[in-house]
Amino acid sequence: MATKLEKQESMFSMIESWKSSGQSQQEFCKAQGLVYSVFHYWYKKYRQENDPTPVSSAFVPLQVQTVRLGSPAVEIIFPDGKRLNFYQTVEVSFLRALLS
Repeated sequence: MATKLEKQESMFSMIESWKSSGQSQQEFCKAQGLVYSVFHYWYKKYRQENDPTPVSSAFVPLQVQTVRLGSPAVEIIFPDGKRLNFYQTVEVSFLRALLS
């Protein structure tokens, strides 16, 4: 049975293989016979150890505007252009839990 360190080294090696494969995580897992949730767990560990830029949990400032009928009460626009709309007000704690 592999030790935890051996398992970590094995999974980190798989992650590095995935990064150079050009495949999505799910495609890679399917091709390698890996369970996606297990791969994702180890990928999170890999990023924590190998990503030189720390992940910030700080929120970006939001501008609150008057809500027009039929338009969202809260709209979050992500850097990649995706939008998350809420058509009623939401608590900040809910947004924090949703986005973390």
